[in-house]
Amino acid sequence: MEITVADFIEKVANEAYQTELQLVSATEVQGTKLEKHLYEMVSLFGQLMEEGQLAQVTCRAENAGQVTEYSLESGIINLPFADIKKVDNFFDDLETTVEVKVNLIVKDENLNASKFRIDSLLTVAELLADPSQGLQVISDRALALSQVIQNNLEVAEVTAEV
Repeated sequence: MEITVADFIEKVANEAYQTELQLVSATEVQGTKLEKHLYEMVSLFGQLMEEGQLAQVTCRAENAGQVTEYSLESGIINLPFADIKKVDNFFDDLETTVEVKVNLIVKDENLNASKFRIDSLLTVAELLADPSQGLQVISDRALALSQVIQNNLEVAEVTAEV
């Protein structure tokens, strides 16, 4: 899937993209349960990409005020839709046609100092050509970040006890 930089900016700025949100319990974003939700997210994201739409598919868990989000966004660089005003800074010609990428975005206060991580993992064309491989790439990265969150949470709990 390809798009001009200008079209991408216009569509995202005007919120002309599909959004899907799954709300789940905090235990649903850990281990094999997370894998199930990732499968659903990748399947839905792939369907929207086949239709030629830009998309944001999110799985959000809340527990005692703490929010964990895993999102897939179609992007042209590794910036989230929320930072659309910065995208043109990375291109000399806004009429340039570029590949649309699959960005995995993870938000959690225990992830890192910025509480945010974005990874451009593959192109939409690669995802559509081999959905099972795309799911594997996305799952591997999301599960690794889930483990980072869990490890940091455990360290924070131990530190709080001292």
